[in-house]
Amino acid sequence: MGKTLADFLIEKTKDLNQVDLAKAIGVSQSFLSRLKSGQNKTADLSLAVDLSVYFQEPLEKMLALIGKERYYEKLRRSLAKEFRKEPVLNFDMPEGEIEGVKVFDSPACLGPGYNMDEVRDIGYMPIPKKDLPRGYKSDPNRIICLPTKGTSMVPTILPDSYIWVDRYLPAEMVAPGDIYAFLLPDGTVTIKRLIRVTDHQAIIDADNQDPAERKPTGSLKDFPMILPLQEDLSVVRGRVIWILNRLIEKPKR
Repeated sequence: MGKTLADFLIEKTKDLNQVDLAKAIGVSQSFLSRLKSGQNKTADLSLAVDLSVYFQEPLEKMLALIGKERYYEKLRRSLAKEFRKEPVLNFDMPEGEIEGVKVFDSPACLGPGYNMDEVRDIGYMPIPKKDLPRGYKSDPNRIICLPTKGTSMVPTILPDSYIWVDRYLPAEMVAPGDIYAFLLPDGTVTIKRLIRVTDHQAIIDADNQDPAERKPTGSLKDFPMILPLQEDLSVVRGRVIWILNRLIEKPKR
């Protein structure tokens, strides 16, 4: 016989404060107790979602535990459609483990001449607090969220996804291998990976290695690219700290 919802909760919550846990997953403490004792063997779909988010477990697994695994495909297809839409501009901010940051419509806002306090945002998106940089204290406009377009960073960043960018960049934090927002010589801002950095220059490149994109007429014909570096690192406009890729449905056979 497989693991039950009660088994899962007993195993996962033995060292947790039951009052805080009940609040985090949106149920009463008495209902949580009935779930753990096996008196309640099923629950609403929303509980499966809350359990999945809180314990970072697959949604399909959580649905199976409440006996509603048949809803997984419908939920997956629905979410896939939602993530292909424009950013969700209004949502109820969860307490505890989530931080809300402003969404801006383009990386252009990271360019010179923009005062972030004056740039109009288009809403808010959440980021798990555990993924925030060390020392972050809800600093205004330090971290922003941007929708992505194009295929230059595939497979790391997909088109129509979201990235969270940390604008606080001490020189010692700029390191090869990470993804940054860079100011190009033509004044545009691009999201690329830092390959190498010296005192005077940075080599940046796209993750997309498709030969068709790299040929002389392709969109990535200018990459890898060498950027001159000033002492103030002004060409580096922020570091990508979190990526939320859109969901992709498997092609039907």
